Amino acid sequence: MEAIIYIEGEIGVDVQMTDIIQQMKAFPDPSKMIININSVGGYVSHSDEIFDYLNSFDIPKKTIARNFCASAATKLMLLGDEREVEKGTQFMIHNPFAGPEGDADYLKEFSIELKKVENAFVSFYSEKLNQPKIAIAPLMARETFLTEKELLTLGFATAIIEKSGTNKNDANLKAVAKLDLKLNNPNNPKFMKLDQKSKKGLLDRITDVLNSFSTKAMLELSDADGNVLMFPELEPEQTPSEGDKVQAEDGSYTVGNQVMTVEDGVVVSVEEISDEGDEDLEQMKKDLDEMSQKYEAEKAMNEEKETKLKEQMKLTAKAKKEIEEIKNLVSDFEIPNKNPSKPKTDEGGRKSAFPTHKKGSIKNKLRK
Repeated sequence: MEAIIYIEGEIGVDVQMTDIIQQMKAFPDPSKMIININSVGGYVSHSDEIFDYLNSFDIPKKTIARNFCASAATKLMLLGDEREVEKGTQFMIHNPFAGPEGDADYLKEFSIELKKVENAFVSFYSEKLNQPKIAIAPLMARETFLTEKELLTLGFATAIIEKSGTNKNDANLKAVAKLDLKLNNPNNPKFMKLDQKSKKGLLDRITDVLNSFSTKAMLELSDADGNVLMFPELEPEQTPSEGDKVQAEDGSYTVGNQVMTVEDGVVVSVEEISDEGDEDLEQMKKDLDEMSQKYEAEKAMNEEKETKLKEQMKLTAKAKKEIEEIKNLVSDFEIPNKNPSKPKTDEGGRKSAFPTHKKGSIKNKLRK
């Protein structure tokens, strides 16, 4: 049995968690889930809740985007193992935004939380799409409408399909990824009473924000993983050091050629990254160049020796050939008998002063 789910309109307004639960109750034992999305986005917290709920079902999922899939709705699109986008669908990603009401300290706190949500979206897209954060962040920053080719390239879609005309509703495109955060408003149903320890922690945070709020911009740094570190007491041109207050989670952050360690909102250490490895690498390159030059010199010397050896071998072969020819010539003559019993005479009866040649005429064996 396939569970057919519809996410239509603004998330958190037109469709909420209870609507999705109600839809799932109609399919008690589904073997697959089809999630139809026609949404301009909505509240981030509601989108996260729906994503976690549907993702908890360990069954194959297919998501189908029709007409609109923007902002917070694009996160739900990535629920699918198969992800289909109808032709003509307006698919858009951007940074979350909000227009909260409140005093200066509240707005400053809201800004910090909004930045965290933005970083969370970048990390989520990066992991799900197997794309580097540095490729995702600029697309979100400039509010990007993705083409069908771009959807396939980035991985938001695994297929582009023909328009089916099965939309339940049409939405007006005013994409929103909202942050419904009201930290200290008792009228907010999510507001919780705080014990004394929690109140003190919250007051400390509010004090930090009040101290950092001024007409001057604060120093913001991004580490190698895209995390943003905010220094409320430092101006943009200043350099952070040990003891400076920072708005970031506890941990170590690599910023440029430094590693900063943060504990309880304070920089507890700043260490320079050693460049010894670079020096070793340069020395290795230098040694490799020297070895390469030595090898080329030895190679040239060996080639010269080989050439001379070949020439010597040719001369030796020629000499051997000439010696053989001389041997053949010499073998054509009879060697005089040292103790002749009777001296040989010529036709006139005279003694011959020359040895008699073998049978046959002397062959000319000498030739170049």
